Amino acid sequence: MSIQGQSFTGSFAGGAHVDFGVGSGGLADLFKSDYTIAVLEKGVSSNRSMVGGYSDTGAATMLGGLYVSNNSGGRLFGFGDFSSGYPDPSLIPSSPLIDGTWRWSTQSKATGSAHYKFGYGDISTLTWSQGEAGSPGNHGDNATTAVMFSTWAVYANGNNSQDIAAIVAWPTQLSEADIRASCTQALADIFVVSDPIWIISFEEANAGSAVVDLTGNGGDETARQFIITSADPPGFDFSLGSSYDTTQFFAFL
Repeated sequence: MSIQGQSFTGSFAGGAHVDFGVGSGGLADLFKSDYTIAVLEKGVSSNRSMVGGYSDTGAATMLGGLYVSNNSGGRLFGFGDFSSGYPDPSLIPSSPLIDGTWRWSTQSKATGSAHYKFGYGDISTLTWSQGEAGSPGNHGDNATTAVMFSTWAVYANGNNSQDIAAIVAWPTQLSEADIRASCTQALADIFVVSDPIWIISFEEANAGSAVVDLTGNGGDETARQFIITSADPPGFDFSLGSSYDTTQFFAFL
């Protein structure tokens, strides 16, 4: 099952979210240098969040993250991003990200002052679109240490309106080819190019157990609110091999 939030409020206190600690494997410092985030999700709302890192447990101060905004009609944006989003509406006028298709959505950034890079790939066909947002601006590293990650984001409209199946973070900027090799129809492929520092598989989630960071670094679930379960992405293999027990999962609406 995937996770699905059941509140459309923009308030963290009143909205749907799943929260995670940062463990001991470097997740707290993710936004201090180059990184890559990948989220397996689907949605029909042009306002929805995927994941963000925060310097406080009340989600008041976001340090970095990935979401879809209705700016330019429902496109990928990053924290502090005032571009026209990805894909560029001048190239793809009708956003493909609001059609309810299961996709990997990704964001990466190089160390220092650099543009965000984005991508999305349909898991049924592994067809990808990758590049920079239209009219992109540079974004610097964030020297502040994160104390929490959450599926909620600092965005006030409908930010819980999707299903989420998995979240992965790498402490490096993967190339577009490396992202395509890592984000496939099998979760085990996330190790093909470089080891992640955080793996959340909502296939392991249920009402009675916390979601565990499958890297073993300890970025485990700390809280959830207004979350139900929903169907897995069709044909997606959540297995990571005999060392892992991925027998449960969630969705986020």
